[in-house]
Amino acid sequence: MKKQTLEQYVRAAHTKQTADNYLYVIINFLSIHPDARKFQYMDLVQYFDQLTIRYPKVATRIRMLAAIKKYYDFLLHTGRRIDHPCRKLTIKRKKTAIQTQDLFSMNELQLLYTRPNRYKNLDVRDRVLFSFLLQQALSSHELAELNITNIDLDKGEVHIKASPKISGRILPLDVSQIALLIRYLNETRPAMIKAKTSKLIISKAGSGMSVDNIHAVFEPLRMLFPGRTMNPERIRMSVISYWLNDRKMPVEQVMELSGLKWASSVMQYKKIDIAEQSKLINRFHPLR
Repeated sequence: MKKQTLEQYVRAAHTKQTADNYLYVIINFLSIHPDARKFQYMDLVQYFDQLTIRYPKVATRIRMLAAIKKYYDFLLHTGRRIDHPCRKLTIKRKKTAIQTQDLFSMNELQLLYTRPNRYKNLDVRDRVLFSFLLQQALSSHELAELNITNIDLDKGEVHIKASPKISGRILPLDVSQIALLIRYLNETRPAMIKAKTSKLIISKAGSGMSVDNIHAVFEPLRMLFPGRTMNPERIRMSVISYWLNDRKMPVEQVMELSGLKWASSVMQYKKIDIAEQSKLINRFHPLR
């Protein structure tokens, strides 16, 4: 029996117009990347990131992704691959880039540790809060949901529960955090607690802190940065930007650390370098 060709496979599943469009995209894709058969997930993420310059309309890139997915469907169907590298890859509509110039640098965020609290126990607790924001970029909801059982000091890990918007993950604790947490768990938390709770972060009232309680901690800290937004969300965004742009972490690693579910969500934080952008334009859409 004669093997089915790519064209036959595509045309068997779509109307003539859709098949023509898909085949055009696939042929162009393979002419640029003859080794595309071996591409992995991040190769395709980078490919579509580069396409944003030549094809700024999201709808166009979504159609192109559908065509390229069909190519890998074909490879899977014919046994040329045993996996599908971009089945879960999506391009979200109306994604707005993060204004990274409005975020805080890591040096600025370190100032949070310098503001003393007249209450000794609250000072230690706040340092624990700040450390989870600056080291692990936890959201205020994740902070409020932390239980003492989520901390493994022997392994130096914190276990973060999944939420509808953020993936669960196990993150390493910084060395400085371990000493701080030992003090907090052995001295500060027992002294603060007034009602039985497994919550890690304790409020001034002696119970587990709510999201609103956590946000209230940052109200007096606004004086450190007049005219700028200072809250847990902005700090989380700043740390994610720091990982991606200053630490130069790969997108996949930032996704794992932050719990962001989409590569496109991470790429919102990417600072655009004018020289790099010009190179990409010349490489993928050269002036003739």
